[in-house]
Amino acid sequence: MGELFDKREVLREVISALKNDIEPEKILARDLDDFPNPIKISGKYRSSGFIPDLAVIYEESIDVYEIETDGNNNLKKWQVMQSYATKCNGNLYLVVPEHVLDNVKNVLANYKIDAGLLYFQARIT
Repeated sequence: MGELFDKREVLREVISALKNDIEPEKILARDLDDFPNPIKISGKYRSSGFIPDLAVIYEESIDVYEIETDGNNNLKKWQVMQSYATKCNGNLYLVVPEHVLDNVKNVLANYKIDAGLLYFQARIT
């Protein structure tokens, strides 16, 4: 079973919605030519880290967005990104396909990860 959507298109839709609702100082987006790339976010042991799909910078905070394309639970990544967003007075938002929304909600609750959830519909084949 495959999912039909373009991760970059989802990212563009999120950016468009953000620009309509708020006026951030800067938007950093991974793999989009119109925006600079976000920085790598490292955890406790700086040897590894994660680059978020989107970082939205405001005057006094940074929100981090990660687009998850499948049902995999990326706990370590989510924990590192949530810690970084909290340190920057911001929030972590996960953008997921609607069909995995309930699973992701359960994982976030079970592991006490504080993240907002946005979802989109993906055609399943």
